[in-house]
Amino acid sequence: MNFIGTEIFWSTMLYVTVILSLATLTGRMWSFLFPPPLQAMARFYLAPVLGLSTLTIVASLIGRFLPIGKSAIVPLVTIALLLMALMREQNKGSAFRQALSTTLFGIVCGVSVLVPLFMFGAFIAHNDAFTYLAHGNWLQAHAFSEIISPKAVIPQNSQIAIYQVANLRMGGSFLLAFFQALFHVTWSYEVYPSIVIASLAACFLAMGFPLAQVLVSMHRGKRLMLLALPAFTLGGMVFGANFGFLPQTLGLALGAGFVFTAGPMFLWVSTTRNTNITIGKAALPMALLLTGATLAYSEFAPFLLATLVISGVVSALLFHAWSKLLLHCSLLLGISVLLLNTELLRAYSALKEQSGAVVGSFIEWSPSGFLAHTLGVHGGAWDVFQWSMPDNIMKSSFFTGLLLLIFVAGIVLGGVGFLRNKQSYWALLPTVLLLLFFFSAFLYFRYVVPSPFPKGIGQSWSQFKLTEWAHPFAMVVILFSLASLRANQKKVWDVVLFILFTTTLLCSAKNSISRTLPLMGYYKGVNDLNRFYLEFRNTILKSFPHNKQIYLALGGEHLKFRQMATLYLFDRELSADWKDDGYIYQLLPPELGTKKLKMGDLVVEPILGANRCLSHGKEIGPFRVGIIDNLSDDKGRKGGLRKAVN
Repeated sequence: MNFIGTEIFWSTMLYVTVILSLATLTGRMWSFLFPPPLQAMARFYLAPVLGLSTLTIVASLIGRFLPIGKSAIVPLVTIALLLMALMREQNKGSAFRQALSTTLFGIVCGVSVLVPLFMFGAFIAHNDAFTYLAHGNWLQAHAFSEIISPKAVIPQNSQIAIYQVANLRMGGSFLLAFFQALFHVTWSYEVYPSIVIASLAACFLAMGFPLAQVLVSMHRGKRLMLLALPAFTLGGMVFGANFGFLPQTLGLALGAGFVFTAGPMFLWVSTTRNTNITIGKAALPMALLLTGATLAYSEFAPFLLATLVISGVVSALLFHAWSKLLLHCSLLLGISVLLLNTELLRAYSALKEQSGAVVGSFIEWSPSGFLAHTLGVHGGAWDVFQWSMPDNIMKSSFFTGLLLLIFVAGIVLGGVGFLRNKQSYWALLPTVLLLLFFFSAFLYFRYVVPSPFPKGIGQSWSQFKLTEWAHPFAMVVILFSLASLRANQKKVWDVVLFILFTTTLLCSAKNSISRTLPLMGYYKGVNDLNRFYLEFRNTILKSFPHNKQIYLALGGEHLKFRQMATLYLFDRELSADWKDDGYIYQLLPPELGTKKLKMGDLVVEPILGANRCLSHGKEIGPFRVGIIDNLSDDKGRKGGLRKAVN
């Protein structure tokens, strides 16, 4: 444990400051396109998410055609964006103060990521994060359009080859590579946490836009405390940020910004006198959000389009504003298509392929567990506090979770009456419609689609993903209810808000430690995981000849570290039995799938466990590294080698 923090913690604090400041200043630049009644709210609540979407689009354009880290284009583009923002900015002092407050808000929202970085120098990368980390590193020296031929696929570039072949979304990876290049950092592992923290902050701050009417009477500090509460829950946004779902985390943040903007925007278009020019200008920032969300997470795009169409039709019917809404939505979609250009075909291809694929694993939750995860009081798959699992029924955690679910449901029901009688309802219309879409899809995947897994009811992984996606939108309804209930007893509710904020913040910090301890338990004796990865690489490079093939005897429970070793040994010839690795093996040429150990190879293996190859060598954490100089030293080692290779 580190009591003064780790190097990656302090660098992440710096990177978060830069990213959120840049996003805020860039996002404020677009606020002048909003209609005058919405400009101030857009500047405060939407600037970070608009800026983050802008940066995602810019990074995607660069990364498709140029090596992001091998030219001066990234710093030049960043400077150009800043100059444009500052030239447009009428109150520069206010802009920089907002950038500072947004950074502080982001640091608070990122507590679930920052606490493990402070204590262990770690975030959990034994998951899909490996893929996006590999993308970030590779894109520094290559353009994504540089196609990897089937014969050129090796373990180190396998993740890029998969995404090229399958046309999968790359927006999050491009953004990661963009800031990796801007900060001039060698390893994407050191930048990844700041990207997900910025996504959390942008998403949760954007929740204030449709809630502006009920938040207007609150002091700014209390507003930010209220909007930070979702960051301390166990819902989909927080789960994705901590378990390697970079595209989901960024895509949900940008998609949520789009939906949260649509409500007040449609209300303005439908109920006020406006010209075609003002309607057209207002379509541009929404198009930026829709484009960024599609680039980052194309799987979510159909729900965004359905929400746009249905909420537009409902608003047109209620307010008799067909022509104005048709103009606004047509311009919005037209600009989005222009910005997406050929990426639209990639997004369609990815959707078509993934819609027919069976991914994930079974989830043994009751319906109350899925609902609780949507509301943030139930851990996700692999996370802490999965109280609705069959093994937890009738245990204390089950009753605690059930009480929390009832408490949160009570808050929501308490605010329903207020919602029904206020104009704020129309601002939340797209959010409510999207939640209804998620609920309908959940019922379909639970009771219509047969289960592809040996356990669980229906396609339980799809049910889980839907509850993940619903989290930020359910949080808006909860925050609306809390703010509405405050209206009658402000002093009492301000005290309740402070207690709720403090309690949930501490619980989030505790949960972040609990979810990281199994990872640190695997790396026995390691106190700073980021430093360990660097020392692992440096030990091999400095102690052994560069021309040695490296054999990774790291199967079974060590498979995930083998992936991390592949990441940090990107410039060395690696061999292993890759057949048990679904990430790396699928596109490898047959001759690389299972390479045999040769005399003179450098071997990396765990110190403990059966079938060890080395009797001596350098020890790095729980692993040993050495050169095999005799394949038949004795019967014991020979048998061990045979098992390791086979």
